[in-house]
Amino acid sequence: MNKFKGIFDSYWNENEFVTFDPDDVILSNQLKEALKPKTENLYLQYFDIKAYPYQIEILDELKAVGCDSARSVLEIGKDDLVKRTDLEAETIDEVLSILQAEFE
Repeated sequence: MNKFKGIFDSYWNENEFVTFDPDDVILSNQLKEALKPKTENLYLQYFDIKAYPYQIEILDELKAVGCDSARSVLEIGKDDLVKRTDLEAETIDEVLSILQAEFE
């Protein structure tokens, strides 16, 4: 425990660390930036996955309407995907659920 306390104290006393003041606009902006979720896009062509035939049909439908990434599928949304593809609403719900989980 003493080793941990010594290491913690050495980090705490570094000049890099400053006391957070919520009224400090610079520090508040830095904190907001640091806490922003990192949004990476998942492009479908980067995966070498052996899909089942029904999955290939789903991916082909999504590609046909310009969805080449997970983010592009999520941006279109359920209502437009139902209108623009031959996929059932339940299938779209499942796809959206899976993709949204990847960004959490």
